[in-house]
Amino acid sequence: MRAVPGVGLNVPIWLLGSSLYSAQLAALLGLPFAFVAHFAPDHLLAALELYRSTFQPSEALARPYAMTYAVVGRPAAVQHGLAALLAKTDVDELMVTAQIFDHAARLRSFELVAAARAALASG
Repeated sequence: MRAVPGVGLNVPIWLLGSSLYSAQLAALLGLPFAFVAHFAPDHLLAALELYRSTFQPSEALARPYAMTYAVVGRPAAVQHGLAALLAKTDVDELMVTAQIFDHAARLRSFELVAAARAALASG
């Protein structure tokens, strides 16, 4: 496979899944795993547990590495939601996206999430 514009870059391959099977497959292949919890929120914790408990180290990854879920709302609700998500899942990474058409509003949304994340990091 030839990834454009990623030619020559070490772009990691992730397994994005919505089932326990995908969690098991990511673990077997030793890949990072992102669970699409908005498809199957009731299976999030079981998928992460299965992924972590059956993970096999690979050339790509020495230990399990996961990213998950969605948090929506005003700044205080997002900060609380992020704190609860991190406490509940112990994920390694968060992906932030904003489905907002207006560019300035989308940037402001990212600024608010960054402030929430900074507040969490400072304790």
